[in-house]
Amino acid sequence: MPRACPPKMSDASSSRATPEARRAHLEELIQQLQRVPDGYDALPSSHPLKIAARTFSLGLSFSLVPALLGQLLSGKIRPTAKLRATLARELSPTGFPFAMAVAFGGGAALESWWTKSGVHSPTSSRDSLVAHALSSALAMGLIDLRAKAWTHGIASAPPPRKQGVSAGSSPTLDFTLLLLVRALDSIVQSWIRRESTRPNKRPEYAQRIKWLDAQLDGVLFWLCSARIMWAFFYLPQTLPRSYVQWINALARIDPRLQLALRAVRDGTWAYGQARSASESALLQTLATSMGFPADWGNPKLLPAHSGTTADIAWAKMGLKSRPGVGGIPCELIHGRKYGASCTINATGRAAQAFFQALAIYAPVHALPVLLSEARRRKLLRRPMDVLLRTTTNTSRSAAFLASFVGLIWATICASRTGVIPRIPGLRGRLSHQYLDGPHGAVLFGCMVCGLSIFIETPSRRGEIALYVMPRALRSLLRGSWISRDNRPAHLVERTVAVLCLAWLAMAAKHDAGSLRGLSRWVLSFAMRGRAPPPPSGAVTPMPAFTPARTPTPPPRSPKHEVAAAEPSGQL
Repeated sequence: MPRACPPKMSDASSSRATPEARRAHLEELIQQLQRVPDGYDALPSSHPLKIAARTFSLGLSFSLVPALLGQLLSGKIRPTAKLRATLARELSPTGFPFAMAVAFGGGAALESWWTKSGVHSPTSSRDSLVAHALSSALAMGLIDLRAKAWTHGIASAPPPRKQGVSAGSSPTLDFTLLLLVRALDSIVQSWIRRESTRPNKRPEYAQRIKWLDAQLDGVLFWLCSARIMWAFFYLPQTLPRSYVQWINALARIDPRLQLALRAVRDGTWAYGQARSASESALLQTLATSMGFPADWGNPKLLPAHSGTTADIAWAKMGLKSRPGVGGIPCELIHGRKYGASCTINATGRAAQAFFQALAIYAPVHALPVLLSEARRRKLLRRPMDVLLRTTTNTSRSAAFLASFVGLIWATICASRTGVIPRIPGLRGRLSHQYLDGPHGAVLFGCMVCGLSIFIETPSRRGEIALYVMPRALRSLLRGSWISRDNRPAHLVERTVAVLCLAWLAMAAKHDAGSLRGLSRWVLSFAMRGRAPPPPSGAVTPMPAFTPARTPTPPPRSPKHEVAAAEPSGQL
């Protein structure tokens, strides 16, 4: 019986199996990949692929830079477990960079498809808003797919144990509040620009509108800073942990004093009583650690009212720095470094904050000079003018932060020691239980310190106000409203994030002048591929969800009237 011959392999399949064929195929693939950059560079800056690539790179930098900051400063980047986990999380399809690339690049792709199909006008802000709303909904859905949907530096990380608001709050709450504040500011700025450029209004009207806008930024910062500082003292769990740590680095308050202030608010620490042994010992241990007698922090011995009763109590304790005034001794409030003098305490802390602020604000004012091509050219032409201006702006910002710190300490000391307890009508009647409570000296200091914002320039006031507003809004939300288990609240948060993200993308394309500060630069770079031009008051405001009309042509000679009446076919 003849042996069955095995089926012969085709020539193509046999050639692919050889090493030479595999090497040729690999070389062809490499050549194709080398041709990709040429095709990518040939694309316009507004192409959806370029928008997605720029947005992905920005999102990746925002996610990785906070995680790598410590290693970058030390000069040693090591592949630690935390770094590997961060890279795996952020480079995944459910990471923050990919989600933002889908939101911006997907919206641009949808607009491009609508334009080619004839259902979309490239000058329609309404269609742009709808397209980016659909892509933003998909992007937020990708973030929700993650088991732990938090992004370092963008959304607050869940703490190791659930306690208060921070433990059970939504992981993307900070990001949503940031989008909400920036979108609302874009709406307000767009309205201001429309009002200030109306042809039937007098020039004084436009100047008045711009002046009110600058003052409104200052008032908003004043209100937000008052709420944030009060929450720092009494409800720190309602603020982002990194923000609380930053305030602690500037305030330099002993944690035992903060716990004592919260115990006064809760009613577990009171003058003349020892309601809780552990909380009553807070100031006693603080006094002994500073080298003072423990009686100076004993609530049973501290006088609650000013007057002769306070002098008798201080004579028994051997304290001579508060004649005729009751309450906690200033030495415990100020700390060991500044002693009993309220003036030295406020001045010293303000000076220390000034030098700390110089290190913070020097890069803030120097980086724009280095990153902007126009400012670099000006730096080469007039180096002394640019350096003097940068130094002045840095010193002004440092003075603002130093005044903020000095004012809050000066107001607290004046309220509980220097002014209010010495008023004849209140002396001996007003209890220090009230002055040292949540509605006393601390509240007065929180309401006064924000006035330092008027040291800054109007443009800086707006950017600083936009920075603190999300933190202030977060401190106002109850834990039950923003809990991860609250499904309706989660749906509301996602809806707000989608709408605000879509609005910002639409504004970056159709009305970049309504954006301010960092959001203006980031969104203009993502959508246009270049830094935004300097804001100008003569820019035409964004159309209110209507296709842009062709501007009226200037008068022409009669022989050109027919040609002028015909549509040009260009938008």
